[in-house]
Amino acid sequence: MLFVAIALALVLVFVARYWLLAQVVKVIYLVTALAFGARKRRIDVMDGQTWHYLEAGSHEKPVLLLLHGFGVDKFVWLPYIKAMKEDYHIIAPDLPGFGDAYSQRVPVDYSVYGQVEALQKFVEHLDISSFHLAGNSMGGLISAMFCIACQNRVRTLVLMNAAGIASSRKSDLDVMFEKGELVLLPRTIEELDRLFAMIAVKPVRLPWIFKKHLLHEVASRYSILKKAFNEVMMFRINSPINEQLSKITIPTLVVWGRLDRILDVSAAETAARLLPDSQLKILDKAGHAPMVEAVAETADCHKTFIEQHF
Repeated sequence: MLFVAIALALVLVFVARYWLLAQVVKVIYLVTALAFGARKRRIDVMDGQTWHYLEAGSHEKPVLLLLHGFGVDKFVWLPYIKAMKEDYHIIAPDLPGFGDAYSQRVPVDYSVYGQVEALQKFVEHLDISSFHLAGNSMGGLISAMFCIACQNRVRTLVLMNAAGIASSRKSDLDVMFEKGELVLLPRTIEELDRLFAMIAVKPVRLPWIFKKHLLHEVASRYSILKKAFNEVMMFRINSPINEQLSKITIPTLVVWGRLDRILDVSAAETAARLLPDSQLKILDKAGHAPMVEAVAETADCHKTFIEQHF
């Protein structure tokens, strides 16, 4: 009995430590969001599924919907929200399986098509008749697939280093994936630092508490993330969206960091060539996340692009 009591106590201490860590990080994120002019919202959509999102800007402004990439959540958009909030009513949700949009109790389809279907219901529940759409990485893939399915709702599309597009050159991520390395699912601080080095050109300096939180989040939902990661990668290998891009007839801006090691910049050139109404912007000093690495430059070209069409 003593052994059982000690073991239970250790488990409780372990759980409490990570629970407290998660609460501290969430408070920091929320305070930062408020400082950047964003408010956290939630809405029940279907079958017990709840969507969590950030909202900023005036309801009188055009709606701008922002979709994050794999392994991050809505808070990755905070610098971009700050740059865009004066001109747009911004909505930045957690995609199913990421951030607050994860539950072991509610069955969710985390596939690309499942994400698109869930996004359709989210937009319908918010009663948004038309909006501007932008997505980074996996969020870019989902944005493109959404436009193919529901193009009449979207006024302009911005693809930032979008996944799902077959490129003429392999990226570092492609080479690692072929070797069986799941670099986007880090297990240790060292693996996390290696991932940061691949994503951004400049070193990503996060406090220890954030790194531990990120690793715990990956570990707690590893099976779901692994399945989603493999699906996104195999989607591009087996059924890239290249041939479907011609179906997207709305004005589309393709933004890409030239130094992206996750998705090679040659994919941007391919996408711009296949899209019927597109512009291409290559950022020479950015990597995989231009909305974070080159906030002002990305926001300026985004605003200019929308102004050219509306």
